Amino acid sequence: MKLCSVCLNSDILCSGCQRKMENGLISKTDVEVSRALEKTVNVKTDFVRATEHKSQLIIVCEKKDAKLIIGRGGKNVREISKLLGKGVRVIENSGEKKMLEDILGAPVVGINIVYPDEIRRIRIDKRFRKLRADPVLLEKIMGSKYNITFE
Repeated sequence: MKLCSVCLNSDILCSGCQRKMENGLISKTDVEVSRALEKTVNVKTDFVRATEHKSQLIIVCEKKDAKLIIGRGGKNVREISKLLGKGVRVIENSGEKKMLEDILGAPVVGINIVYPDEIRRIRIDKRFRKLRADPVLLEKIMGSKYNITFE
């Protein structure tokens, strides 16, 4: 868990969790998601990171926890969405290509690293040219800079 059990059930953070937040190990979004998961999911679950972009919240979790966070028929995701007032997407933490395909909703032909800036170029088939991909969102989730090209 991102937070201790005391902080999950209260509105303030203990000194240990506050220190984590100050050091950048957890964010305010992580705190909100942890508390929302505690209220909606009855089973102990964890997530890798949560990212907020525009009016959407993206939760990256391990494969075993994805089913629990989503819930039967998407029940838990709907409840989390109501609690936080944002649309929620759950993405499994897997290989870079698989995660990018899940985020973009299109098959990735390949990923190249362009030096010296180490920007990752994502190659997508030109049939998906109408795809609205936001490199800022990809950078927030994946932690690298991306450039999208269609071929």
